[in-house]
Amino acid sequence: MSDDRGSKFLIGALAASIANKRAKEQREATERMAEAQEEANRIALRQQEKQKKQTRRKPQNPEALYLKSPVQIKDEQLKLARRAKKKAAKKKAAKKAAGKAADKAIVTGLNGHHRYTYANGDKYVGEWQDGKNHGQGTFTNTWLKYVGEYKDGKHHGQGTISANGNKYVGEWKDGNQHGQGTFTGKNGDEYMGEWENGNPNGQGIKTYANGDKFVGEWKNDTYHGQGTYAWADGSVEKGIWKNGQFINQNFIDRFIVKIFKKFRGELITESDFLISSISRSSGDKKSLTIEDELLKIKELYEKDLITEEVYKARQISIMESYKH
Repeated sequence: MSDDRGSKFLIGALAASIANKRAKEQREATERMAEAQEEANRIALRQQEKQKKQTRRKPQNPEALYLKSPVQIKDEQLKLARRAKKKAAKKKAAKKAAGKAADKAIVTGLNGHHRYTYANGDKYVGEWQDGKNHGQGTFTNTWLKYVGEYKDGKHHGQGTISANGNKYVGEWKDGNQHGQGTFTGKNGDEYMGEWENGNPNGQGIKTYANGDKFVGEWKNDTYHGQGTYAWADGSVEKGIWKNGQFINQNFIDRFIVKIFKKFRGELITESDFLISSISRSSGDKKSLTIEDELLKIKELYEKDLITEEVYKARQISIMESYKH
């Protein structure tokens, strides 16, 4: 009996051991399957991310364009064009910088008379001093030609420049037209007179291609001061101009004497001068009405040439003068 019980115990223990082993193997297999699935998911995710990056970086497949709307297609084309333009601009800037660096390395220290062609194709033939254009020289490129004097690499002195059909002959200072000079435009207009920092400034005469002509004072390329504009049809506007606008035509000699007598030779402001210039003697009132006087003073006020206080005071003065 004891032998039978011992045999049964051994058999039961063996069966339990086999069952535990199988359960363990099954758990391990399940874990391996779960790990394999996780790895497969990670690989798939990496592939998706890689595909997205490639889609962003590479141009769209032509076949894929047919799946987009016309607006989307146009946007894609504009983006590609902008990128290409930006890339070309960077390349051009880098090439230009490299060319300038090479030019500087070569011309540094040049003195005397030399002929040099720059990296961008520009040419200079003339005198040099310490690596800069200095003295008499000629500079040319695809659209411009300058023949004249230089100082420290800039146009300075007497010179002639021709560019895009325009031409200037005259004096220069620090690279700008300065002094006496004549400019002829490709449209036929011509200015002859004084210049300052690249602009007509001072006394000058401008003749237009249509036959009009202005003779007088200039400031920053506009009529400013005393001047006369004559139209091709023969009509004339003479007087004071400000920032290109005609102000008043009553600046004629017969009133200047009276103005300076009134102010006893003292210095007067432009506003005082304008106010006084519209005054009339008792003999002039026959040809000039009170309405004309008030209209003139109103024009000065509207153009901010006189203050409101002066405007009101002058109105009272004009009305008082017509009472007598």
